[in-house]
Amino acid sequence: MMTQLFDEETMRKQYDIASRRESLEQGIKIGEERGLKLGEERTKLSLASALITKGIMSLDEISQITGLPLEKIKTLTMSIS
Repeated sequence: MMTQLFDEETMRKQYDIASRRESLEQGIKIGEERGLKLGEERTKLSLASALITKGIMSLDEISQITGLPLEKIKTLTMSIS
């Protein structure tokens, strides 16, 4: 009987550890994905800002190149001016 209780407790602890590890791994993966998206957005904004400052392209072209919405490019233009 004691062996069975010990085995159940050991199994429960192992399950808890595995569950926590899985949750941690999922959290890390979500954080990495969010970080990459944020980095991509910042890179696009930086590129758009540089192109606006240079004045060598239309806002439509900058929007197409960066993949940013035209409204965001217009807002960025106003903040640069």
